[in-house]
Amino acid sequence: MVLLLEHQRQAPRYEAVVTTMGFAVLVANVGTAGLSAVGLELWVPLLLSSAAAIQSMLSYTQLSLRLESANAVVCQLNQLLCWWQGLTIIERRIECNREFLIETCESVYLSANSSVVAAAAKAKSSRPKSDTEADDEAKLESKSA
Repeated sequence: MVLLLEHQRQAPRYEAVVTTMGFAVLVANVGTAGLSAVGLELWVPLLLSSAAAIQSMLSYTQLSLRLESANAVVCQLNQLLCWWQGLTIIERRIECNREFLIETCESVYLSANSSVVAAAAKAKSSRPKSDTEADDEAKLESKSA
């Protein structure tokens, strides 16, 4: 129940931030066209760089992925709660129903965190390594050999 309440609180916040930042990028892009139309090309790079900064903040914080994950958790836990509340008292005492409830809650909890961690690991592995990271890995490989 705590996981459900937590994600029900987080999802609207994530959605508001994603929507606001997306709107800011849109305004910056439209402003770029407007400024170049009136002859103020000097301000165009500023708006473009601010739009790029906002977009990179969105991708770095992975708020879209967190929003999807929070909505999926809320949906799955609401379905599970409806199923459990639909059971009679006798059905709730059956061991296989309790095991299903516990296993499903555990899998939802693990999936809520694993999607964000997997995306972060993928992003880290796809970025180019700096010279110090490459040197550190070479030292570790030479010590293990």
